[in-house]
This record gives sequence, C-alpha cells and structure tokens, in this order.
Amino acid sequence: MALLFAMMFGDGAFGIINAFGGEMFSNQVRSTCLGFGYSVGATAKIVGPVFLGGLIDGKNFSEDVVFVPFLIFAFIFFIGSIVYLFARETRNIQLEAM
Repeated sequence: MALLFAMMFGDGAFGIINAFGGEMFSNQVRSTCLGFGYSVGATAKIVGPVFLGGLIDGKNFSEDVVFVPFLIFAFIFFIGSIVYLFARETRNIQLEAM
C-alpha cells in the first residue's frame, strides 16, 4: 500500500513537468533547461535501480532490508516537493516577459 501511495505522488508529478518546466524559464533557454532536466531524469532511471540493487542484499530479502532504500527515495521525493514550494508563480505573466 505504501508503494502505491509513493508512486502515486512520485510518478504523478511527471504529468505536470512539461507545463511547469516550460513556464519556469525564459524563451532563450527553455529548451536547454528542459532538455537538461529530462537528461538528469533519464540518468536517474538508470542509476536508481543500480543503487537500489546495491542496497538490497538479494540473499536475505525481507521487508526490513527494503526499508532503508525506500526511506532514501522518500527523502529524495521530499526534497523535490520542497523545491516545488519555492517555484515562482507564473499565472497571468506572458512568456515573452519572463
């Protein structure tokens, strides 16, 4: 149940990334910044499972072994939510004026 809850908020955030990211940067650097963000995310999709596999001992698999890696990922999601809290509001601002 906790995994469902975590993925609902973690993966659910990707639905708004295009609109949110597109409004955060000026026209001159928008594609570069979004491309960099997606490349960091793609790299994390590779490094994340390798990191998780390194933290979990495959011989003695139990719920206790998985707790620390999931705690680390929960912390990363928490840091991401703090970053979103400090994002500037772009409502009623023309993209050219940013």
